[in-house]
Amino acid sequence: MNAKIYVDNKIIANDIVHLKKGKNKFSIPFTINEIERWWPNGMGSQKLYNARLEISHENYISKASKSIGFRTIELVTEKDSIGNNFFFKVNGIPTFMKGVNYIPQDVFLPRVKDSDYEKLLSAAVDANMNMIRVWGGGVYEKDLFYELCDKYGLLVWQDFMFACAMYPGNDSFLKSVEQEAIYNVKRIRTHPSLALWCGNNEVLSAWENWGWKEDIIENQSQEIADTIFNSYDQIFHKILPKVIHEYDSSTDYWSSSPSSSTGVKESLTSGDAHYWGVWWGKEPFSTYEEKIPRFMSEFGFQSFPEFSSVKKYTNPSDYDIYSDVMKSHQRSSIGNKTIEEYMQRDYNVPKSFDHFLYVSQLLQAEGISMGMEAQRRNRDICMGSLYWQLNDCWPVASWSSIDYFGKWKALHYKTKNSFEESILSFYNKNDEVALYFVTDKLNSEKYKYNFQLTDFSGKIYNSWTGEFNSNPNNSKVISNINLSSISVDSDYFKDKFIFSYITHDDEIITEKTEYLTSLKNLKLTKPKFQYDVDIVGNFYEIKLISENLIKNLFIDSNSEYNFSDNYFDLLPNKEK
Repeated sequence: MNAKIYVDNKIIANDIVHLKKGKNKFSIPFTINEIERWWPNGMGSQKLYNARLEISHENYISKASKSIGFRTIELVTEKDSIGNNFFFKVNGIPTFMKGVNYIPQDVFLPRVKDSDYEKLLSAAVDANMNMIRVWGGGVYEKDLFYELCDKYGLLVWQDFMFACAMYPGNDSFLKSVEQEAIYNVKRIRTHPSLALWCGNNEVLSAWENWGWKEDIIENQSQEIADTIFNSYDQIFHKILPKVIHEYDSSTDYWSSSPSSSTGVKESLTSGDAHYWGVWWGKEPFSTYEEKIPRFMSEFGFQSFPEFSSVKKYTNPSDYDIYSDVMKSHQRSSIGNKTIEEYMQRDYNVPKSFDHFLYVSQLLQAEGISMGMEAQRRNRDICMGSLYWQLNDCWPVASWSSIDYFGKWKALHYKTKNSFEESILSFYNKNDEVALYFVTDKLNSEKYKYNFQLTDFSGKIYNSWTGEFNSNPNNSKVISNINLSSISVDSDYFKDKFIFSYITHDDEIITEKTEYLTSLKNLKLTKPKFQYDVDIVGNFYEIKLISENLIKNLFIDSNSEYNFSDNYFDLLPNKEK
């Protein structure tokens, strides 16, 4: 039979293949000159080629087509002075992964429309993400999901569908595991967005760290424990690696998330980490600035959906976080009390229900963004920040940054800023503030920095300026400010903030507002502001200006759409 291969409707290979009855496997070598590489979001374009195979004989013809992209992706886990690193090289470039964990979009999968995939994944791109982890407790997603990741430049960390449980090792089950893996590997393997196959979610952690192994040994026997782990070994160290080697040898395999290496429990010095000392351990958010792993593949904190979303599943009589309805729509056994406990630390706890929901989102956004920025600042150690989680599968208080109804929480807007290509980040320790410039740019540049200590009405008390050179893919301290040299009175900073920005050729590259005391201690005053709404094309444009600082301004809307920015600080006398 005659076999032809077309790429973008141009024939690039023509050969004769001899087929036997039944299944046939053959290869036809071809070359594409001067290819355009596929890049993750933020690094370049997502060039996709249309490849088509035609097989014909006399009056018979069969066709198959697929979009393909050309890139190299490598997981690097080499030994270094700390332990073993864990980072991805994309087209030969070490790349910091900025992303999120994804769960099924609905508890009833047929309700999820194609437009829901488009809306959710484009929201991830809008928040400057370049990686999405498909969690092993969900489902292998439909083809459209991976096609959209190809389109948008979202690298996919793909778990096999095993999570938080030990699995049987009988022959029929293992055969089922193998067949399911083969089917999905063959289905997903050609997508340029596919970055990693991972054996499971938290199965090794549960066995080693959650007391499961010890419980089996104590209440049953060492022999039974050995049998259970032998099943684990069969699935994750033998069957799945064998499937990957045979059907997708160009994609790396990681046996369990989190882990330090094959069969070795997680560590901050090697492999990937799920850090839950914040939330489950009740540790302060500042812990994120000290606990820096090699790659953070899970960390998170809960919030409630906004009031307009909560009203869709409650009655006014339910407007209490401890009402039966609100407790039912809570994912975590410790959820509402934990949110309240953390809020008491950092905020003045509101008495009204709707204000409490709003502040819960500010709390989540501030805490998780602290982790994101700490991980990016320490990119010489850590090369990935994937928070838990992007979305919800039903209306609920959870760790998501987008609620079930598609409304962006404060965290998603904050992520958009924390995951920008270049950011300013502050690290305050013992009144010594280090100002970092972190960039994913691949070229060196000369920049100017400008910092202003300003009060809430716009009066400037101190200013600092300077120049610095930035290296590619780099994090560096560009300045230090000793707060005690400004004032030893802790009350002095309660009505002030540092406004900072970086310029290149007089263009602002990034900016940042930083407060120098606990947010609950800020002396905020009633805002005096004006606004104007215009229709510009197919959009509404809102312009705002205020005489004094408005902290975390929230703009509400009955629309299903989200604003380009929200929950932001409106600075005094600066139009936005």
